[in-house]
Amino acid sequence: MSASVHYRRNEALRTIRPGYLGNKLIGAEFCNGEALYEPQLGTVLRWQLTANPQKEEKKRDTWTPRVVPCAEAFFSTDDMLVWLGHASFLLRVAGVSILFDPVLFSSFGLRHRHALPCQPTDVRNIDYLLLSHGHRDHMDEQTIKLLAQQNPQMKALSALGMAKLLRGMAPTLPVQEAGWWQQFDLGPAAPFEVYYLPASCTGRVGAMPRSSFAMPSA
Repeated sequence: MSASVHYRRNEALRTIRPGYLGNKLIGAEFCNGEALYEPQLGTVLRWQLTANPQKEEKKRDTWTPRVVPCAEAFFSTDDMLVWLGHASFLLRVAGVSILFDPVLFSSFGLRHRHALPCQPTDVRNIDYLLLSHGHRDHMDEQTIKLLAQQNPQMKALSALGMAKLLRGMAPTLPVQEAGWWQQFDLGPAAPFEVYYLPASCTGRVGAMPRSSFAMPSA
């Protein structure tokens, strides 16, 4: 018996693409497009065993950017965009601060290549926490817990299916979920707009199903 097909979106949010029904699910899994991506074992083995000339090149590349301390950025009201490493940025517009995909701590198998430009305890005065997806290099439990403690006013913006996971890390954290082609509700006075647009990647986190979450790109 084939799994049922249905569509999901946040009905409380505006969908900007006319006629779009929502993210497609087959059974309980989100699709990246119209079908679930299920690579054959042979495809996976070829990917792992085929020579990659860039692999050694990456190992030899030891360059890292110069780290410029930026702790004061979290206590400023100036408009700014600050890169914190990997996919993490601080954006402030008209006094409203949004933090993208922060990973403030190294963990087993996932180390920062260069030092953070601030201490984790400096990351305060955050209005919105935007999490693009649930992979460990974009969403870190230790970071989420600390940010929720230091920023009680902070609201999380993320993908469909993420709220339960995030509230398991920080029970009091308000979470707004969006699907593809949806606009977050930041209120009428917000100085910017945030949309979730299609992106293709697996949504698996740990032992959870492979595509438990919609995969967006803000």
